[in-house]
Amino acid sequence: MSFREKLFSNAKLFKRVMSLYPPFLGAGVRVTQVADDFSEVVVELRMNPFNRNAFGTHFGGSLYAMTDPFFALMMVARLGKGYLVWDKSAQIDFVRPGTGVVTATFKLGEEQFAEAREATRDGAKFEPVYQVEVKDAKGNVTKTTYRVTYAFESSKDRAVRAEVTERIGGRVIIIDTSAPVKNQGTANLRVDVPANGKVSRTFTVVIDNS
Repeated sequence: MSFREKLFSNAKLFKRVMSLYPPFLGAGVRVTQVADDFSEVVVELRMNPFNRNAFGTHFGGSLYAMTDPFFALMMVARLGKGYLVWDKSAQIDFVRPGTGVVTATFKLGEEQFAEAREATRDGAKFEPVYQVEVKDAKGNVTKTTYRVTYAFESSKDRAVRAEVTERIGGRVIIIDTSAPVKNQGTANLRVDVPANGKVSRTFTVVIDNS
C-alpha cells in the first residue's frame, strides 16, 4: 500500500500528517478531529503575532487556508481510486472578525458521496458547492469568505478576450491577496479564451461586516 493510500484510509494518520503540513504549520492551522469514515473533519486556527492582520484579527489568508482543501480531501478518501477530485469553488459563511481560536467543522454525509458517484458514473463532471462555518470559542460566526469561479467558452475560430468586472460591497473587503479596502472592492478579470476553447478563472473574497 502506497503512502497516499494509507493517508486516505487511516483517519489518525491523516490528522497527524495534515497538522504537520508546512503551509498549515506556518499559518497556525491544526486538524483536531477526523472521523474514522472521513465524514467529518474539525480544523482549528489559533491567532498569534505571525498570522494576524492590520486590524488585529485573523489574517484572511489563514482563514482561507484552514478551509481550502478539506471537502475535496474527504471526497478523495471516500470515493477511492478512479476519481479525479479537484477543489474549484466553495463557499464559507462568517459574520464577525475572527480572534483567538476559531474552528471549522466539515461534514459530508453518505448522501453527498453517493450523489458524487452517481453524477460521475458516465464520466461527467460534478461540481457541487458545500458550505462551512468558521466560529470563535463562543460559537459566533466570524466573517464571510467565498470563492467565485467564472467559466468562459468560445465557439469562435479565433482567440477572444473576455473581461468581467465585479463590485463587492462591505465594511472591509479583501480580494485574493490584495490589501483590505473599505466599503467597496472591485474584481477585474481579463481572460484570453482560445479558439473553440474553454477557460475558467477563480478569485477569493473575504467580507467583514462586523
